[in-house]
Amino acid sequence: PATAYGNCYGDGFFNLVHWRNTGAAWGIFSEHTWVLGIFSLVCFILLIVFFDALCERRPFPAVLLGILSGGIAGNMIDRLFRCSVIDFLDFHWYESYHYPAFNVADISICVSIVLLIAWSLFAGKKEPATQKSNDSK
Repeated sequence: PATAYGNCYGDGFFNLVHWRNTGAAWGIFSEHTWVLGIFSLVCFILLIVFFDALCERRPFPAVLLGILSGGIAGNMIDRLFRCSVIDFLDFHWYESYHYPAFNVADISICVSIVLLIAWSLFAGKKEPATQKSNDSK
């Protein structure tokens, strides 16, 4: 699983920590950081290549895909230069529940995916696509 380095700053609901996560979410696939890095690179490239088709020229999903790409790139850069992802946000709910540490890139990935799913289910069909300008008339 994830390994801890450094100190924990705080002892309540929220703490700043320094965790080096060599796996994916919650430490799964630990010690397979290169495989996860390659998977991240493939997903990042696919998002760039298929960006127009995925967002359908609509601003809201375009922004969400940009946030998703940024989160993927952030974790990918950590894996490339540190051979692990640095997680630093740590939450506790009383003394009975401890949520695994995470980082801003993880927030970007999770929130953008949830909002993309919600948009595609509820608002995707109602929002009009912007027209591509045609200068060849």
